[in-house]
Amino acid sequence: MKNALAWMGSNWSSFTLAFLLAVAVWIIANQEQNPVQEADIRNAVPITVTGVEDGLVISNTLPVSTRLRLRAQQSTWLSISGEDLLVTLDLSGLGPGTHQVPLHIDVATKALVVSSNPANVQVVLEEERQQEVAVKVILEGDPLVGYSTGVPISQPSRVMAQGARSAIERISEVRASVPVSELRDAFDGTISLTAYDAE
Repeated sequence: MKNALAWMGSNWSSFTLAFLLAVAVWIIANQEQNPVQEADIRNAVPITVTGVEDGLVISNTLPVSTRLRLRAQQSTWLSISGEDLLVTLDLSGLGPGTHQVPLHIDVATKALVVSSNPANVQVVLEEERQQEVAVKVILEGDPLVGYSTGVPISQPSRVMAQGARSAIERISEVRASVPVSELRDAFDGTISLTAYDAE
């Protein structure tokens, strides 16, 4: 027994070298049969925005998707789909102001994210505001010959505008534009409202 242990002890370095060589041969063989490839995902991946604090709103335009470049073995590439990728823009804990926020990327397969475009997103957060504004009805066009227009009435006559503080404070009026050039009867319908600033 002692001789066997002594023999193993004296040959331990040989055993270790043989094991490492076997592992290296296995890795090389696996790489040849299933090589690692790096490529861009064909379709842009949607960005999910989370964590906006109560009382705040995003006041700038954000990208809706990002382009990803992944590194994975060939067999993994054959099974990667959009459902395996989740890109999140987490705004938790951020207050009013301008922030550079990194995208958080989760990959459900054995793949490594090499890059994303964009990788960071500029986000402007502002306090949310409400303001009651009168509705101004604008008649567009001229009535047909023999017809005339009366005084337009909006119901409701005032509406509540809600959004980022800077945008709400710029509102000078809210308009409801009604085309009258083809009307042959009184108009009673739903009109989309548009907010305007002083300019």
